[in-house]
Amino acid sequence: MDASEQKYEQYLRVAWSYIVEIMDEGKIEELNNIHTKSDQLIESEGGHFRDILSLSSLEGSTQREILENLDMAWNSAEKAYKIGGYKPIAIDDLEISPATIFGATFYIRGQLEFNSEHWGQAINHYKKSVEYIPEYLEAWYNLGAAYINKHEPELAIEVFEKIVSLDPVGELGIEALKNIEKLKSGSLGRKTFTGSWGCLAVLAVFVLVSFFMIFSFSMPAEGFMNLLIWGGALGGYIWWKYK
Repeated sequence: MDASEQKYEQYLRVAWSYIVEIMDEGKIEELNNIHTKSDQLIESEGGHFRDILSLSSLEGSTQREILENLDMAWNSAEKAYKIGGYKPIAIDDLEISPATIFGATFYIRGQLEFNSEHWGQAINHYKKSVEYIPEYLEAWYNLGAAYINKHEPELAIEVFEKIVSLDPVGELGIEALKNIEKLKSGSLGRKTFTGSWGCLAVLAVFVLVSFFMIFSFSMPAEGFMNLLIWGGALGGYIWWKYK
């Protein structure tokens, strides 16, 4: 192995180690759990502002760590590409090339956006991921899921049909077939309320109290102000959770 080949492999192994660090340590799942717990605290009556702020800070630091690792992986893979193009090498019984790193980087960025319910950004990242790794079934599947959440069933069906062609009898291929049937029947991809009915009821009570205050003739100004606040909160919550 000459010096350039050694450098190529070195850069590629460094890049892959960053990707493995994110995936093997479950950083994406950890971030998703933090996000879910934060949402649950916000919706619960017993949720304390200090706990929510602490989770928000933890979520931000975890996401920054992931993004920093992705940037390092990308930069190292770019250096490898400039030396040896897309030549694959064997790492951990896998064929890894700069294209693998680029595709995995976009996939993880898609996961971050998906977990934050930024469907458009997630779709863009997943599409770029499969450009680099056309056989990346998980990226294709999550692309289809993002289209479902964005309420674009026709595009979701196209993606799931692609998965079936790549993995006709595999687990994801079978799941894709099931999703195609559900999408065509209309049982999947419809908007529904996903929030807490208890939280909705509490906000509705505050709105009703504000109405009574307006028409009680004793506190109309306060009632009108409360109606603006609680009515806005109720409308915002329904908009946030109706998806």
